[in-house]
Amino acid sequence: MPRLSHFLAIFVTQFIPYPTYYTTPMSRFDFDKFVDRSNSCAMKYHALHDLFGRKDLTPFWIADMEFEVTPEISEALDTRFSHKVLGYESVPASFKESIISWLGHRHNLSVSAEEIAFVPGIVRGIGYAINYFTRPGDGIVIQPPVYHPFRLLTEGNGRVVINNPLVELPDGSYEMNLTELEEIFATRGPKMMILCNPHNPAGLQWSADTLRTVASLAKQYGVMVVSDEIHGDLMLWNKPHIPFS
Repeated sequence: MPRLSHFLAIFVTQFIPYPTYYTTPMSRFDFDKFVDRSNSCAMKYHALHDLFGRKDLTPFWIADMEFEVTPEISEALDTRFSHKVLGYESVPASFKESIISWLGHRHNLSVSAEEIAFVPGIVRGIGYAINYFTRPGDGIVIQPPVYHPFRLLTEGNGRVVINNPLVELPDGSYEMNLTELEEIFATRGPKMMILCNPHNPAGLQWSADTLRTVASLAKQYGVMVVSDEIHGDLMLWNKPHIPFS
């Protein structure tokens, strides 16, 4: 991509294409409503016994909430399924137009249609990037504690994990160890860094200064950065998401 000399990937995993976006007051929704997910093949419940040997546990082991999807999503799916033929489909122009509109409106990020590619899930998307841009034996930097598929994907594809652990501060928050990151770039020659922005599970939106430093170091040492920004829409306390690009 021409935006920087290294690589930025924002993976869009689920989207119901429509030409406009909705701005709905949160008070419209009932977040206390109980939804019975019995017999729905919900992994968080159905996998309990296989993973932990018991079924009587509260399933906090997976990031899966109990809230219903918004009416707009249900309505879009109902409209599509009202046509009973589910054959091969082309991608409508509104698909990328809606993503471009959302990124611009929500995150002040300008992208073109040519910069958007569909991938069937964030994990597969990162796996594609690893296999296309690196070779077996190459080093890939991750920043634990971090979303565990970063390590699994790296090792599973025959690459070498290079840890650049976050530094825990006295107040329980975290920051990047940028001094160590530069040392890793300079001495171990990784080909890629998988950045989690916002960070999962620390819940941190990295500052613009931190992201600029990472970008500068990556450019200096020729490291490609894949930025997982799947949680960018979930920032709390009115803090804006800052895209890596």
